[in-house]
Amino acid sequence: MLLIDPSRAYERALLRGIAHYSHVHGPWTFLREAPFWETPSRKSLLDQIKTADGIMMREGPFLDDILKLRIPAWSAETTVAVNDQPVADVKPGAYLTIARAWKAGDTVTLKLDLRGRAQMKNQHLVLFRGPITLARDARFNDGNIHEAVGEIDCAKPVALTPVAEHDPNIWTAYTADLRVGVNLETEEGQKPHPIHFCDFASAGNTWKSDSLYRVWQRIPLNVMNAPYVPYNPPAN
Repeated sequence: MLLIDPSRAYERALLRGIAHYSHVHGPWTFLREAPFWETPSRKSLLDQIKTADGIMMREGPFLDDILKLRIPAWSAETTVAVNDQPVADVKPGAYLTIARAWKAGDTVTLKLDLRGRAQMKNQHLVLFRGPITLARDARFNDGNIHEAVGEIDCAKPVALTPVAEHDPNIWTAYTADLRVGVNLETEEGQKPHPIHFCDFASAGNTWKSDSLYRVWQRIPLNVMNAPYVPYNPPAN
């Protein structure tokens, strides 16, 4: 199964290339659903996409073959089922092989781990929800988007709370409880505060100063905890 977003020129060119290859080397079978702008239920479809955490597909007529599903490395807890029966040995960052005699009506359900997660690098922190990068955006009016945040344990999931009411130009929004500021050792600095994040595609999409955004959040350098680096002056 191939999922392609046709909203950009590169993806549309890729689709044309696949169609040409199928015409020359076929037969291939393509199933295409009508784009959301051609249907009256645009809002309903978008709402379904925002809350979806898996993909369901149905095999065509009888097929004796092996199905390989690529499990993303970021999906720490992934479940796969065939006709509602769980499949074992699902590993992140690897292919899951399902060999069986497929028949019409068979259903494969893939549920990915869309919990929040964090990554830190070079004294900066970034948050994700599944494959989606999150960013702070000035439209939330919840403080300086360049304000530093405290370190968090990247080995644990990050709790993300969906925000129901937000700017209509923002697709998805969440809050994460983070410590903010540079005085993180004070009593006030130890208290986490709800900070708003949106999907990276929506960040800054007004192209104006009201939607300034930041993806990598700065982490204050605590010289007491930083590893000691000796200074070796050059020899004269």
